[in-house]
Amino acid sequence: MHAELAYLFRHALIREAAYTLQPPGERAILHALAIDVIESALAGDEASLDQAAPELARHCRLAQEYRRTANLALLKQYAAKEFSYLLRAARWCSARYRNAEAVAFLAQVAEHALATPSQRTQALIDGANVLLHSGSGTDACDWADRAVALADAAAEEVGPRLRGVALRNSAVVHAQTLGRGDIEGRMQQALECFQQAGDEALAALARSNLAQLRSVTGDPNECLRALQGASDDLRAHGHSSGLGATLTNIGNLLRRLGRSAEALAPLQEAVAIAREIGDQRLEGSLLGNELGALRDLGRMEQAEAAAERSIELAARTGDRRSLAIAYCNRGLVLHQRNEYARAEPDYRTALQIALDFGERFWEGVTRMNLALLLELTNRAAEAEHEYFEALSIMRQVGDRMSEGIVLCNLGSLLGRFGRYDESDDSYTRGLAQLTEVGAREHLGIQHGAYAVQLRKQGRAPEALQHHEKAIALLQNSEGPLSKHQQAWAAG
Repeated sequence: MHAELAYLFRHALIREAAYTLQPPGERAILHALAIDVIESALAGDEASLDQAAPELARHCRLAQEYRRTANLALLKQYAAKEFSYLLRAARWCSARYRNAEAVAFLAQVAEHALATPSQRTQALIDGANVLLHSGSGTDACDWADRAVALADAAAEEVGPRLRGVALRNSAVVHAQTLGRGDIEGRMQQALECFQQAGDEALAALARSNLAQLRSVTGDPNECLRALQGASDDLRAHGHSSGLGATLTNIGNLLRRLGRSAEALAPLQEAVAIAREIGDQRLEGSLLGNELGALRDLGRMEQAEAAAERSIELAARTGDRRSLAIAYCNRGLVLHQRNEYARAEPDYRTALQIALDFGERFWEGVTRMNLALLLELTNRAAEAEHEYFEALSIMRQVGDRMSEGIVLCNLGSLLGRFGRYDESDDSYTRGLAQLTEVGAREHLGIQHGAYAVQLRKQGRAPEALQHHEKAIALLQNSEGPLSKHQQAWAAG
């Protein structure tokens, strides 16, 4: 064996033992020396100091732990250095999507004796966001709620702006995971805080979030106008990330209204903004919305390419939530191309990720899509189970549009097997909900499906009424209209 290798092997075995044999005071001196050496070597090189921050924070902590001295000024100096390096380490790890390390450093910041209430609050907010995207939804909600509680308890010191950030963050995290609590109420409080602080950009962002939340149950056209107003304000204030999020909400709402051709431009601009600011996690997330519009427009090759890119970026950045969505989206593209054998594993992967971290909304969406695939591949009992699971989730999270779609899909399944009374009831409730939320294209598609089913049952007058409604609703949606007309002719 070469001498160098032998030394390294023996060194690896005895290093920890040799370290623990050092008297505590000498260990503290060695850690202090390490700090001085590293800082001197990297003086003026901020990028290298950022990279060394995790190691420097550890040396600072151990220099305090092992030092037995009455020199309080020296201990305070190392405590201050430790806190500074913890902040740098958290930022450095977060920027490189080293999520577990980032959360660990943010937890230390939040508990550090030198941290102010504002710094603790910000650390909890940042940690909640990292946890959300790395697949720990329940923990993310806990951190976000702790940030709100701390901001409320120290409202005067924290100030209205940061309190608003904590409230908004908590609302967003809950909306994207558990779907519980007064989400809209917290967002309204956040808006009031931003207005009190005079932060017009964040107030515009909160108005955008409120419009998005209200679009689920309110007048979609009124919500669209509110989103467009918020986007104008965010653009004027140069708030790039907020503008990207708002453009995404505009695009998704336009899709809901059956205006996918209009939706594509704002969705693509949102992706371009994410690329411009160099946020790969955000880019991966927003690509899922763009591919939805591409899919609506029948541009399936582009949609699949966007799905592949979304999966790649979500995996690279450790964004488990976006990874679940990306797999679900790719499954849907394959599903619509009748590639069921390829689509099903993607749906099941998405479902497992969503279950792992409590992402209830996307669990429901994935179950809804999986149920339709199971129905089309003649697995009726499994399909019915998945529809009822999806229905329960959509009711829990309060998504009336998705609940309406599930009810209509369930009605179709029940009708196929001669359970006509149950089918009629499910369709009636589903169509009523889609009418209520103004989901024009989805409403047209479901009227068309019901028309074909009624015609096959020999209920011609009722079938014709639903057929005419479908034609009227889908007149500006070329793809769904053509598909319905073909189904109607075949029926």
